[in-house]
Amino acid sequence: MCAQAPQRPHIRGVAHIAVFAHDYEKSRSFYGGFLGFEEPYSLKNNDGSPSLTFFKINDHQYLELFPEREPSSDRLNHISLETDDIEALRLYLASKGIKVPDHAQSAQNRNLSFNIIDPAGHQVEMVQYMPAGKTVGAYGKYMDDARISSHMTHVGLIVTQLDPEYKFYTGILGFKETWRGSSSGTVLSWVNLKVPDGDDYIEFMARERSA
Repeated sequence: MCAQAPQRPHIRGVAHIAVFAHDYEKSRSFYGGFLGFEEPYSLKNNDGSPSLTFFKINDHQYLELFPEREPSSDRLNHISLETDDIEALRLYLASKGIKVPDHAQSAQNRNLSFNIIDPAGHQVEMVQYMPAGKTVGAYGKYMDDARISSHMTHVGLIVTQLDPEYKFYTGILGFKETWRGSSSGTVLSWVNLKVPDGDDYIEFMARERSA
């Protein structure tokens, strides 16, 4: 008797986007002072230097700010998707041939997560907010009415080869295409894919591979 194939649990939305900052303090001032997002907490390295600052958008969405590690490098660190069952998602992805760790990790904020690499080379963190974690502990807090937005509708990823990226997000993760378009009217510029169990979406920004 064959074992039943693992089923994909819910993927509810975009949990956060993590970016590197060339000028960390100036970027903190921009996201906090100018855009109005509050910092529920920050993390430091062992030597006391800044490691990561969290800016809260709503109870389920954050922007994570890291000091840059290499000058003139890619500003994107990773994107993150929220699931309601991290272990079921890990087993499901493994059954589809996706490289996953042996188990999810408990982060410093006490959520459970693991990282995968999508076909375009982007790091994607899968996260489950845990009852004892700092995210759940901050529900209803750190959301100034003056902040510029209360919802991050999407994150964008640069894609040079659309087909494998599209198949991964739609065929394996269960995303659904909602729109595609062209800024020139002739060449495809973007493709929007909505998460399977929410309204957030990922936008593929099509770029030609440099020679």
